[in-house]
Amino acid sequence: MPATSYYAVKKGKIPGIYITWKEAEQQVKGYQQPIFKKFATLEEAQQFMGQSAANIQAKQATARATGSIIKADTLEKLKELTVMDYVEYKDSDAAGMLTKKHPNTWTKLVGKNYIMTDGSRKTAPGDPSITERVGYGVYFGLESVNLSQEMPTDTTNNQCELLAIQRALEAVRKFAYALKGQTVVIVSDSQYSLNCITEWLDGWKAADWHLASGEPVKNPEILKAIDTILTDIEDNTQVTMEFQHQNSHTKASDIKTKKDKMLWEGNFIVDYLAKGCRL
Repeated sequence: MPATSYYAVKKGKIPGIYITWKEAEQQVKGYQQPIFKKFATLEEAQQFMGQSAANIQAKQATARATGSIIKADTLEKLKELTVMDYVEYKDSDAAGMLTKKHPNTWTKLVGKNYIMTDGSRKTAPGDPSITERVGYGVYFGLESVNLSQEMPTDTTNNQCELLAIQRALEAVRKFAYALKGQTVVIVSDSQYSLNCITEWLDGWKAADWHLASGEPVKNPEILKAIDTILTDIEDNTQVTMEFQHQNSHTKASDIKTKKDKMLWEGNFIVDYLAKGCRL
């Protein structure tokens, strides 16, 4: 069954379109004179939020052309996601969630495991000086436990992108025993983050975390953590790591294969997670 309701919060703690009242209520409860409304379709909710007709039409065209998760029947799946923040995720092993985190539940295609990562920094409409929410998301799969972590407002978008990749690597190391002989692909729409890991990391490390100019590398603590985990995986496990860039602005005409569609949909879901489970 398709989603039956969309809750548009135009004025609230964090404006946006939500697919459950529970999520929307958190944004309006206790907020002075909130503006929100329930709609039967995503398009009506978008119009209420003031999104441009061109933007709405573009999303509708993409949905029609690709059968994307913007379609209501797939949006319904978002309600079934198991989502935790980082602390809950770390502590949930004792709560009997280890099986649900297992790589058996991760997204797979042609013998490879795919983990989608994303960072987000949302500013107030019309006033980029006001930061509404900063966070990151890690999408393991529809049947798995996924991460949606809010961060302090002074956290940069690049830091969020890198932290998401770090969390993905931590999961790979944790489950290396179950991934023996397998390949894990970490996917990000941040070319900067991927270049940090695949192009620049070794040189920065050799230069004591300094650029060729002599300036210190930005985000050294996160990069050092990523380097430690990745080195451990490469040296002490039988897991093959790959990193892949996914264009967040992929056009419908570019989606031609099952893999293209899987990556496109995964990127949509992890964006949803990074934004605090908001559309």
